[in-house]
Amino acid sequence: MLCRFTRFARSFGLAGAALAAAACSSTGFPAHAQTQDNIPVIVMPEDSDPRTVKRSSDINKRVIAELKDSMLRHGFRMVDEEAIASRLGWKVLDRRPKTQLFEAAGLANSAGQANLRSRALALYRVHARLQDVDYAKKLETRIDGELYDLDNNTFIGNFSLPPATYPAPADCNATCISDIVGGKAAEIAASIGDVLGAKLAYLSPGSGQAAGGGSVEAATVDQGSGTDPRCRNMVSAFTIVFKRFEQNEISHVMGAMTNNASDIVEADRFPCFVSSDLMDNKPAIARYSYTSTATRGKLNEWLNIILLDMGLTPNREVAVIQPQNSNDIILDKLITRTPPMQQVPAGSRFN
Repeated sequence: MLCRFTRFARSFGLAGAALAAAACSSTGFPAHAQTQDNIPVIVMPEDSDPRTVKRSSDINKRVIAELKDSMLRHGFRMVDEEAIASRLGWKVLDRRPKTQLFEAAGLANSAGQANLRSRALALYRVHARLQDVDYAKKLETRIDGELYDLDNNTFIGNFSLPPATYPAPADCNATCISDIVGGKAAEIAASIGDVLGAKLAYLSPGSGQAAGGGSVEAATVDQGSGTDPRCRNMVSAFTIVFKRFEQNEISHVMGAMTNNASDIVEADRFPCFVSSDLMDNKPAIARYSYTSTATRGKLNEWLNIILLDMGLTPNREVAVIQPQNSNDIILDKLITRTPPMQQVPAGSRFN
């Protein structure tokens, strides 16, 4: 008999494949890029260098509008910085250093509002320089930037476009520069959007690659339609903290989480596992690093299930704590006894 989580994965996988195929045929983008709507992205111009185009300029406004549309077409969920500022009562200023952009994205993630949260931060710079060549002028533009994973505070990669040169009238001024570069905004943004879309799609589980280039085969299930839909999040690093647990209980939980327990059948092991290691082991506290392509919510759900299997009622006998804007998951055992294992039903419960 087919277990519940397999039926779940197949039903969603086939639907996802159909949607991706339809989107691909209508837009011409790669199919795997259409499955990234689970990755919210915020795009910010990084204009701290006075030689770059400032954020409030018409050039940047036109470029970022086209850029967000281009990435949206690649299947990414775009979070708007000005919408965040309006909701939270912030000011959006010119010439902000990179540290302030990181801080702003982090504060938005701490606001406790799901529609303000971002997972990936894309910073870009527009350089525009006007050169006099006696009989006329020419305008040179250069675009570059970086990608960051906000959850893990990690650098994902950089991107750049080759310099481009445009003819300009001999009397070209600041307004003229804005008109010329702004008129090329769609062209510039489409190119940046393609680069960003390709990088983020490649680094997400839909392409079979983990962040940093490692394989995430352990986190995928081939259901005839690609990646297991439970494992479509970007690779995240979690800290799993056990307080007052017996060693055999810790071994049982980590065995299910890492697929290493001999007494746990294949169907009852956590999906989406990438890697794990012991960080610290003291008499009352043990810490493990745990990387997975599952979401925080799924890990919480699956941990509650494995605790129930062990005869431990979550939030009565074990407090399951996930601090806001943190990848820590704390399991605090509130009782001293070790209850008997419950009768585990056949088939996986980790849907």
